Amino acid sequence: MATTPRGLRAAGRRLWTAVTSDFELDPPELELLTEACRTLDLIADLRAEAAKNGIVIASNQGVRVHPAVVEARQQRLALAKLLSALGLPKGSPKTRRQRERAPQGRPGDHAATRAGRVRRRAVGTDRRRFRRPVAADACARAVACCAGGMGRC
Repeated sequence: MATTPRGLRAAGRRLWTAVTSDFELDPPELELLTEACRTLDLIADLRAEAAKNGIVIASNQGVRVHPAVVEARQQRLALAKLLSALGLPKGSPKTRRQRERAPQGRPGDHAATRAGRVRRRAVGTDRRRFRRPVAADACARAVACCAGGMGRC
């Protein structure tokens, strides 16, 4: 197991130990994991700041979302990209082993796939055949109007 980088706090250390205890990582992957752990620590700090001061603040332009909330959202996106770049398999090792043992069917057996397509069409998830309701379009336009500050809402 690789040594834990300096400066990681609780959330980052938990992620580090969880990943390095189950996987052998190359040096570039360890760098990605280090950045992911630091990003996770930063997200924890931003959440604490937003919890302390509230999620909205008063400003010259009126009430606004606290900048820590906005930055936390951006850092969560960065964390998701870092973790996907690591390419770790989904689930814990225990659930992966269970998935690997599950029966897969015979090669060339397409009956299950065809049944799945028929079932999806029956419940209405085939996107080509179903359109979004008109009310949702009107709601989306109203939100865009209000967010744009046009004042016609």
